[in-house]
Amino acid sequence: MKPSEVLEILQPLWSVFAKTAPPNTALPSYGQYLTDLEAASLKAAIDEIILTQKFFPAIAEIREVAARHLRADLPSAEDAWLEVNRKIRLYGRYGVPQPPEEGGGWGPVTFSHPAIERAVAVMGWDRLCDGENDTADFAQFRNAYTAYRDREIRAA
Repeated sequence: MKPSEVLEILQPLWSVFAKTAPPNTALPSYGQYLTDLEAASLKAAIDEIILTQKFFPAIAEIREVAARHLRADLPSAEDAWLEVNRKIRLYGRYGVPQPPEEGGGWGPVTFSHPAIERAVAVMGWDRLCDGENDTADFAQFRNAYTAYRDREIRAA
């Protein structure tokens, strides 16, 4: 996007947050540092900011909300945990049964997103399968998964 296109998308912010908006001299900075964002995610971010924030956002806040909209395909920690538990019940500690033409035996369990796979790897599949304290396991999984998910969002 061009800086002028960014500023056009941002225009509602200056109307809604007129009392806390930065001076017009800040406009070029907003235009410059948001040009790499997709127009759709920037528009969605501006709509969310207008509905949820009380003050004019910093460039970093706009980028964070836009990145979250861009990576809306990332499951929440709760949904990721449900997926892990489904796979535990379905496959158990041995993993996915492999067909004889692939050598038989057991193969690795796969997940819908790499962030889930990384969080499971941090905790250990066997440990998760043998876990006796779901609350503690979920808390540890949530921390690991959220860290990986946030990295994905920042990289977007």
